[in-house]
Amino acid sequence: MRHSCANMETKRTKHRQSRHGKTVIVRLRVESQIKQEVEEILDKLGLTPTQVIKILFAQIVARKEVPFKIGLPVPNKKPPPR
Repeated sequence: MRHSCANMETKRTKHRQSRHGKTVIVRLRVESQIKQEVEEILDKLGLTPTQVIKILFAQIVARKEVPFKIGLPVPNKKPPPR
């Protein structure tokens, strides 16, 4: 599945050993502006993109679902009149 802002693939290279077993490299293609904004925010939080992706993957495994709602954009609705 290809999205306009991200394309992720795994790369088979020399595997590193971690406490959970072998690791693989995951490459992610995103628009440069999004990457820059994300890195600025994560830097303020003291996190790297790699750390956040590892956290996301761990949460998906633990919950057996994506840990936030994913859906179609809702068109702007005017608030009901008072």
